Amino acid sequence: MRSFISPLIPTFLLTLAASGCVVVPGGGTEGSSSSTSSASDSSTGSSSGSTGGSSSGGSSGSATEAMTSSTGSSTGSSSGSSGGASSSTGVETGGPVSCGGKECGGGEYCDWTGNSCGDADWDEGACMTSPDACDQVYAPVCGCDGEVYSNACMASAAGVDVADGGGCTAPEGYFPCGYAFCDGATEYCQVAVSDVFPLPDTYSCLPLPELCQKELACPCLDGEPCFEFECKEENGGLTLICPGG
Repeated sequence: MRSFISPLIPTFLLTLAASGCVVVPGGGTEGSSSSTSSASDSSTGSSSGSTGGSSSGGSSGSATEAMTSSTGSSTGSSSGSSGGASSSTGVETGGPVSCGGKECGGGEYCDWTGNSCGDADWDEGACMTSPDACDQVYAPVCGCDGEVYSNACMASAAGVDVADGGGCTAPEGYFPCGYAFCDGATEYCQVAVSDVFPLPDTYSCLPLPELCQKELACPCLDGEPCFEFECKEENGGLTLICPGG
């Protein structure tokens, strides 16, 4: 019996060796253990690589940054849009104009009956619609805001009434005529005093007669309406006063 089994053992060992498996004491094979270990290491490595990629700013980190960037851009755009709307609203709305205890809305101005700009207690104001268009004729006037406008219509279009008491710096070459300004070289001022309270005086810039081209003095207005009542030489111009009546 021993002579029959003995030859089989080397053959069996050779077969195992050829298959890459080596029998070790205690059971099992070194090749199987090594293969299992390699597979486990490989699997663990892959898992670690995947986990490490996510936690070290891989695709997950990039996605988070992209979302944050998108949110920031959206917020910035929203803020900018809101600011623009607010600015636009401010421009379109404007502020109310005080008018003798009333408030005039947008597109209106306060027309003071006596052209006092509200400085006189007796003067009453009325809210009037500002004109949409005006002539381009240059007939400068003083506005209640202390600014000179090219004509009374332009002042009204700007939301301002004329100032009967003046208070504006006259344009070069012009002199005051109530709320108006007359060209000192070609015009004189005529004031028609009002005899109806609280209506204001009327101011007109009229052409100088040819005689005034020689000497700009009151005598050159002899023959003009109201000359016999009162003539003034002041502010570089001539003014005739016509009494009410």
